[in-house]
Amino acid sequence: MKDIMKIINKQLSGRIEVNKSIFISNIYYVDAIDDVNIKISNIKKQYYDAKHNCFSYIIGKKMIKQFDDGEPNGTAGLPILNVLKNNNLINCIAIVTRYFGGVLLGASGLYKAYSDVVITAIQNGNFLDVNCGNIYNLDIDYKLYNIIKNMTIDYEDIHIYKQSFYERVKLTILVKDTAINSFLSSLKVFNNSYIIENIKEKVYYVIDNKKINFVKIEGI
Repeated sequence: MKDIMKIINKQLSGRIEVNKSIFISNIYYVDAIDDVNIKISNIKKQYYDAKHNCFSYIIGKKMIKQFDDGEPNGTAGLPILNVLKNNNLINCIAIVTRYFGGVLLGASGLYKAYSDVVITAIQNGNFLDVNCGNIYNLDIDYKLYNIIKNMTIDYEDIHIYKQSFYERVKLTILVKDTAINSFLSSLKVFNNSYIIENIKEKVYYVIDNKKINFVKIEGI
């Protein structure tokens, strides 16, 4: 089974002290390079007097970057990135600010500190599972409306996204990829009482407090 991609639904922060050095982590949702640049710029302004502002980001699964900002190679950006990956997080940037305390930590000490401060932030968060699905337009007789509505209530993987009522009922329905075959099969018993059109394949979304939010994902 493939790991389920996850996103954060709010900014996460953490803080630790290691041998007089202060490490502060901030994790933000981002889905474009412009967002990344804004977050980094804001952190540098906020912590203008810090010695290091290191970061890693993941957008989709293929837009990945790590940056050590003057720390020894592989001791800052990499541990930050590994924590994000180990938690299956996408569309996020983790920035760790370090105020140097005058004591050298060594490569292993730095690696652990940068990892631990991101873990501290993540422990305070709730993640949302990223689902993949298709969007359908469904044109139905009025007599089918309650049946379709009950279907979306009974199955958490089927959602009415939009609806309008004219001579016939027109629905826009979001169906999770694992439920598509059963959904289409269930419609066949209604013969000619419906018209269905697949208007968008491979959309990514999360359900947050019963609300559908679409997720922009590059490079999947």
